[in-house]
Amino acid sequence: MKIKGFTLIELMITIAIIVILSAISSPIYKDYVTKTKTAEGYALLARIRDAQIDYYNENETFLKSEHQDYFKIYPKTQKYYTSFTISTNDNDDYLTTAFAAVVSAAEIGNITMIYDITDGATYLSAN
Repeated sequence: MKIKGFTLIELMITIAIIVILSAISSPIYKDYVTKTKTAEGYALLARIRDAQIDYYNENETFLKSEHQDYFKIYPKTQKYYTSFTISTNDNDDYLTTAFAAVVSAAEIGNITMIYDITDGATYLSAN
C-alpha cells in the first residue's frame, strides 16, 4: 500500500511562497488604505471650499470655525477626519479674500487647504 501526501520540502516551499506574497502585498495594501483615508479629507475640504465660496458670494466675507453648523460637517458622520478648523485673513483695513481650512485625523494627520478668492487658487498640503 502506497501512502499519498505532501513531503516536508513541498510544504516548506508552499509556506515560503505564501510568506513572500504577503510580504509584497502588505505594504501595497497599507498604501491603498492610507490613500482611501486621505480621499475623505480632500472631499471634506472640497465641501468646505464650496460652502465658503457660496457664503462669500452672498456676504463678501468668509466664515470662521465658530460657524461650523453652516458647513453641515459633523464629526460623527465622518469615518476618519473628526475635526476641522478655518481661519481667515480678516482685517479691518481690507476685505477678507482668503481662508485656510485644516481637517484632522488621529491616525493620518492633517490636510491643509488655502483658498484665495482673488485668483481662485487652491493650495493643498498634507502632513
